[in-house]
Amino acid sequence: MKLRLIEGGAGSGKSRLCLEELAARQKAEPLGPPLLLLVPEQATFGSERAYVAFAAEAGAEPVGASLRVQAVSFSGLYRMLAAEQTFAALPWLDEQGRAMLLEACLQQNRGQLEVLDAAAVLELTARFGLEKIPWAESGYYYDRNTGPGRHVWHEAGVYYIQEP
Repeated sequence: MKLRLIEGGAGSGKSRLCLEELAARQKAEPLGPPLLLLVPEQATFGSERAYVAFAAEAGAEPVGASLRVQAVSFSGLYRMLAAEQTFAALPWLDEQGRAMLLEACLQQNRGQLEVLDAAAVLELTARFGLEKIPWAESGYYYDRNTGPGRHVWHEAGVYYIQEP
């Protein structure tokens, strides 16, 4: 099984690229092996609908449905692999388990973790118009029009945004 990861900011064409490639592969080999589109849990149904609509326009899915292309979430992929006995022995972490694991990792690596250094804060301040929050040591206000939540650095986890 091949895995291809596509990354980019909002509006960069990731979804379009995936739909085009899925439609081309479906058209070239209609009865081939499954093609999986890995998306967030809440986007599985919408992604499949988007694919079917796109593929119908491209002539890859003339009947308005697809048995080969499937949009799955990470948990859906895990269930598929577990059903094939690939990961049957591995435990599944729920939201509380992930939070506990993250907390343990943070505690173990506390000495190696740092709040943004001065150069990073200056870069973010210039880019997003940050203003220091007087009562929060590492807190900043940002101008919503600058779009820091859509920036690739946010996607990579360089900084965290707490929405009101």
